[in-house]
Amino acid sequence: DGAAGVGITVEPAGGSKQPTSDPIALLSMPA
Repeated sequence: DGAAGVGITVEPAGGSKQPTSDPIALLSMPA
């Protein structure tokens, strides 16, 4: 699917369609 990593953000209860904050953690995924 072309994903290169995962970002963790702080979101309101119930989630949101797009990230509402800057990532608090970024993780790379192996190729």
